[in-house]
Amino acid sequence: MNRASSWRVLLLGGLLLSLFFLSPDSALAQAPPFCGDGICGPGENGVNCPEDCAVCGNGVLEPGEECDDGNNTPGDGCSGMCTEENFCGNGVCGPGENGLNCPEDCAVCGNGVLEPGEECDDGNNTPGDGCSASCTAENFCGNGICGPGETGLNCPEDCAVCGNGVLEPGEECDDGNLAPGDGCSATCTLEAFCGDSICGPGETNLNCPEDCAVCGDGTLDAGEECDDGNLLNFDGCTPSCQTDSDLDGIADVTDNCPSTPNPGQQDGDADGVGDACDNCPTTVNSDQFDSDSDGFGDDCDCDSGDGTVWGTPGEVPALVLTHNLGTGVTTLTWVPPAPLGATTVRYDTLRSDSPGDFGLLAAVCVESDDAADTTATDAVAPASRRAFYYLTRAENDCPVGGMGSLGTNSASIPRTGRACP
Repeated sequence: MNRASSWRVLLLGGLLLSLFFLSPDSALAQAPPFCGDGICGPGENGVNCPEDCAVCGNGVLEPGEECDDGNNTPGDGCSGMCTEENFCGNGVCGPGENGLNCPEDCAVCGNGVLEPGEECDDGNNTPGDGCSASCTAENFCGNGICGPGETGLNCPEDCAVCGNGVLEPGEECDDGNLAPGDGCSATCTLEAFCGDSICGPGETNLNCPEDCAVCGDGTLDAGEECDDGNLLNFDGCTPSCQTDSDLDGIADVTDNCPSTPNPGQQDGDADGVGDACDNCPTTVNSDQFDSDSDGFGDDCDCDSGDGTVWGTPGEVPALVLTHNLGTGVTTLTWVPPAPLGATTVRYDTLRSDSPGDFGLLAAVCVESDDAADTTATDAVAPASRRAFYYLTRAENDCPVGGMGSLGTNSASIPRTGRACP
């Protein structure tokens, strides 16, 4: 018999009884520890049973740890035993810290600096001035709060008296009485009533059409600009019953071109005027001033006092050359540039025997300031085994920028050329 159990023999009524008792610490009375029982038992560790056994310093917060910063270095806020340490800057005024050696955590009441834990700090420890000696806010007349002992009589600055006809702090309205149902309640809060332009509780377009509109019913109600009896868009009246003059689906009130369809609302220069109707689409000019009424705003018009010119002409496109071998005359034709930059333009035609040089020394002006016709002729023929190269340039009367572009070369570099004549 071991000490974990014992036997007893009894004689009872002629019967011999044998009893077996287990001690409390016997193997049969107590289950063995196991991984997952919340206890780090014999043979368990943080490797084979991380559920029960924490490993301090592995950077994982495990059962029994207050913190784990991935190391066992003390003094960094988490100790070598993974318990939290006190340090200056943790937001807690801990042992040994005060307002001098750790002002980040420990407030000094009366220094005029609002620090953690203070409701106020007026630079002194005098009570009765709105901030107590312990830096908590005190009640006083004029602080915007109707505090204990304050009333509308002794402190009207803070405490409102509903019904006196004076709008005071905390009141939404005060109509001089305490009668309900007149738009201002007995507690001086706004009430909904038919005719206040607000569709309030219990109000509908039937019992209060002044305030409650139903868009799409064909009746023009308060707050509606239009009502065409449907909720379709692009028909002049939006589904929110706002007018859409240009039928682009955007209400006039928000359309950046209310008279010109532009459903995309593009506005390249971000001046609030859509590109579709902007008289200077690449220049900010929200005022859209156009002094000479030529359709181009003053801010991008080369001469805002002359309605016949407004900008630099573009490159002359589609230059075609025809040479008559019999007469030796070369004829050039082209298409007017876009844009013209004016109501009329003139043309210069330059000839050079070098495709890369139309400067003063290399080029000649075949025609200069030619009229608006798009044709030029050259009676000079190139020498044998030589070639001529031509460019045509548009001009208008813009004081600055009246000479158009000669285009770009094969490297996309703008060509330059002599002036004519």
